[in-house]
Amino acid sequence: MPILLNQANYKVMKWKNGRGETSEIARFPETDPFLWRLSMAPVIENGPWSLFPGYDRYLTLVEGKELKLNDKVVYFGEVIKFSGDEKISGELVEGKIIDLNLIVRRNQVQVKYEVIKLSEKPYSFSKQARVVFIFCLSGKLNISKFTVMEKDTLQIDEAQGQLITVKANNFNSSFVLVELDW
Repeated sequence: MPILLNQANYKVMKWKNGRGETSEIARFPETDPFLWRLSMAPVIENGPWSLFPGYDRYLTLVEGKELKLNDKVVYFGEVIKFSGDEKISGELVEGKIIDLNLIVRRNQVQVKYEVIKLSEKPYSFSKQARVVFIFCLSGKLNISKFTVMEKDTLQIDEAQGQLITVKANNFNSSFVLVELDW
């Protein structure tokens, strides 16, 4: 059954290193240590990032132009994967950013994480994972009876084989597709 998760209802919490806040979209299980967590966070200053030993991280800029993580530059709408064991320093290149961040326990969660840009044609896929998240990166999305606004997320659980069709409400719509299995 799909659940529309509105950004106004994301759970705000302190970063593990205390240098900022994250808006948790979803996690499993609810208690620590979690198996996976999907969240969105503003980065407003340069500095070290929290370590998550034993986890892998996937990150996409959802607002702002670019962010430098150690020696790698990430641009809006791009995906970067890195180890939670790695010491990361973030440097804002052109002002603050907001990122979408997926953290998964290494070797225990299978991940598909990609950015999809829509045109006039809808994007359809068959849900194969245990849980799917469709995070609206830009524009507005129509999925079944749901309208998903920018930075809102549609969560779809336990419907393997279900055909999901995502339609753009305007020509500049894009989304992050996250599929998790464990």
